[in-house]
Order: sequence, then C-alpha cells, then structure tokens
Amino acid sequence: SEAHFSAGYGVKMAKEHKHMAIVAFYHGVPPTKNVMASFTMEMAPKGAAVQAMDVYQVGVNVVCYSQFGKRRKDESDEGIEVRPGVQVDRAPLKFRMDGCVKFAYPHGHDHVLLIALENRTERRTLLRTVPDVEADGSFLTFRPQQIYQDAKGFEVNARDDYEMVMVHHRPLQDPRPNHGMGNYLLYMTSGRCPAQ
Repeated sequence: SEAHFSAGYGVKMAKEHKHMAIVAFYHGVPPTKNVMASFTMEMAPKGAAVQAMDVYQVGVNVVCYSQFGKRRKDESDEGIEVRPGVQVDRAPLKFRMDGCVKFAYPHGHDHVLLIALENRTERRTLLRTVPDVEADGSFLTFRPQQIYQDAKGFEVNARDDYEMVMVHHRPLQDPRPNHGMGNYLLYMTSGRCPAQ
C-alpha cells in the first residue's frame, strides 16, 4: 500500500545511516512467482522546514523482538496462533513517551478482521482499522482510508493505560494452521499536539 506523511513531517536520517527494505514470506506460503516489491523514499527539498517524527511500534504480539516482553505459549515469530472461528486477542500497553501521532501504518495477516488501539483510561478508541480481505479471509490490503494520516494528530502519553486489540476469523473448515499479527507503526512528534 502506498503511504505518505502529511506535508511538513518526516523521519530524520543522516547520510551515514544505512537503510534496508525487507520483504518476508512466512512458512506455508504457496510458491510465488512474478512478484515485485518496491520501496521509494521521498526526500524533503534542501532547506525545507520538516518536523521530525519518532517511530513507535505497538502490537498485540511481540513480533520478532523478544525484548518487548515475554511471548505467549501460542506465539512464534510468525505471530499468535489463530484457531478456527472468531478469536479476540488483547494486550495492555504503556507508552514510554508523550507524543502526537500524525501517521499510523497497520500490519496484519490472513483472517484478520480488525486491529484497534484504545486509551482505556480515557475510554477512547484512537485507531480502528479494518482490512480488505477475500471471502475466505485471505488478506488483500489496507485501503488508503484505513491508514491514519492527519497533520492535527492525536495524543498519547506515558500516564494512561492503553490496549491493543485484534480480531480474527478463521473458517471452521480451514485445517491449515495460521498465525496472526495486529500491529501499528506510529509516527509521532514529541510532546503534546498543538492546540487547534
């Protein structure tokens, strides 16, 4: 899916930084041919005023990074085991910084129905993402309106309690094992959102 930051925002990079784009196909994927992945990075014009954003990953699963917490018994590098039928998974979350989220990119696998980020202290849903899927639940894409992008942003802080939620539905007749993820890459400026 194409994704663009709002005008005037970006991620700061230095000439000496190295960057890598990764495309990963997990176990059990059928043979894939004639597939191309591309990554285009747009650079701000020299001298342009760009406000730097920090990148913050949140999710129900701990992805490949075990330092974020202990994995559940039903979790691997591929995600949390998705059993036949409807499955709701939740994970508590505390932010380590106060920030203003300007952009949020979701990540999910086959059979995902919903990914959400909620502020439990304020009883407020901050992000609610529904992917485009095939009739059997095979993941297709996150449509542009499902990728959060707003120059005003919304606030998160280190005081409140948050929760990540993901909902899957695996057809009852599907015997193939599956693992799911529900993550967001949040791009945020430090501190509070400017008063509108």
